[in-house]
Amino acid sequence: MAYMDQEKKAKIAVELKKVMPKNWKYTLKVSDHAQLQLVIRKADVDILDNIKMSDEYKNRGRKSAKEEGYFNVNHYYIQDTFKDKKLADVFSDIYAAMNCLNYNNSNIMADYFDVGYYIAIKIGEWDKPFQFESPKKTEEQPFLPEDHSNDSHKQDSSSGPI
Repeated sequence: MAYMDQEKKAKIAVELKKVMPKNWKYTLKVSDHAQLQLVIRKADVDILDNIKMSDEYKNRGRKSAKEEGYFNVNHYYIQDTFKDKKLADVFSDIYAAMNCLNYNNSNIMADYFDVGYYIAIKIGEWDKPFQFESPKKTEEQPFLPEDHSNDSHKQDSSSGPI
């Protein structure tokens, strides 16, 4: 039976800290003694702007994750959720760290489910939206999807003025 307590959470928090980008603010909590929830509150990367929206989702008249201010990540489809592969890889590492003490002895054919605990990864919440905070120029360069650094603003000295 799935069970999560504060002792397990503390051990997982140590592993999670190793893979979380340093400028991201998050909370880790135990929910219903069976689920470990990670909520990313603030980051120097606009994560919500990096989420793919399927045509089916758009056709239902739903707002984008950016407009909603929050998003629940389906950990079975992390690589398909994000536009940027580097960001998807970060979330895959986060998922792996959250599972460091987990096990899965389930047998779906027999309708038997036996896991150590369940996992939820959220970007903001409905009542506390995700906050994108641009990095300050004095800080070192943050993790940026697709390596969009300030190099695009530099002018090639050999080409002269345009």
